[in-house]
Amino acid sequence: MDRWEDDGERTYPPSQHRLDEARRSGLVARSGDLTGVLTALAGILLLGLLGPSLLGVLTRMTARLLDGRQGSADGADLSLRPVVSAVGPVAWTLGPLLLGVLVVAVLANVAQVGFLATAEPIRPDLRRLWSGRRRIVCLRSLVRVGLALVKIAAVAVVAYRTLAEAMPRLVASAGLGAADLAAEAGRLTYLLALRVAGVLLAIALVDWVYQRWQHREDLKMTRREWLDDLRRSEGDPRNKARRRRAGTDLVGRIRQEQQR
Repeated sequence: MDRWEDDGERTYPPSQHRLDEARRSGLVARSGDLTGVLTALAGILLLGLLGPSLLGVLTRMTARLLDGRQGSADGADLSLRPVVSAVGPVAWTLGPLLLGVLVVAVLANVAQVGFLATAEPIRPDLRRLWSGRRRIVCLRSLVRVGLALVKIAAVAVVAYRTLAEAMPRLVASAGLGAADLAAEAGRLTYLLALRVAGVLLAIALVDWVYQRWQHREDLKMTRREWLDDLRRSEGDPRNKARRRRAGTDLVGRIRQEQQR
């Protein structure tokens, strides 16, 4: 934003020319928290759908690896074929999970800023570094700290309430077998992850709204900048005003002649 700084007061909304220039420079309204939460939520939901099959595949992989180790110990087979045959189904099962998370991450960014590819934000810029030193304490920093504290408090409250609700089931499951106990622990973990992700998603939406507002505030213009952009896009406003007055005078004279 420093390239646009001058001594005037920034009270004019950004023109389309400035918005386009900022976009070409990689300065867009984007919430990293929203992208992260949506990606994590997609991973949790997909893991809930693929969890049973993934658990079965992992169990079979462990059995095959142990069988292959026993065969190697007897000197029967020292190749990597048992390892490949055991790990292959796991990779095949994890593929949809990883692909789904990747697609959601890409869509979350595209939904916020559209299709944009630029290297401007990662180029070294000493002016940006100096400006960052002056803005260590600013509204953006305070908002980030406030949202971080809200997230910590919200996660703590959700975790406490979820565990409190599940406490009777946890006490009753003390006498269950290993498989049933693992299933109960998995169910509780999945429920807790969903609730935490839902709360973080609500906070991330607030951050997204704030980022859009802050982006337009950062791009506000002085009167001189606004007039310069107006001249570039529509011509000098003083010339337009003179042409408008001349057209009005001409219409007035024509009407007067018609009345005569």
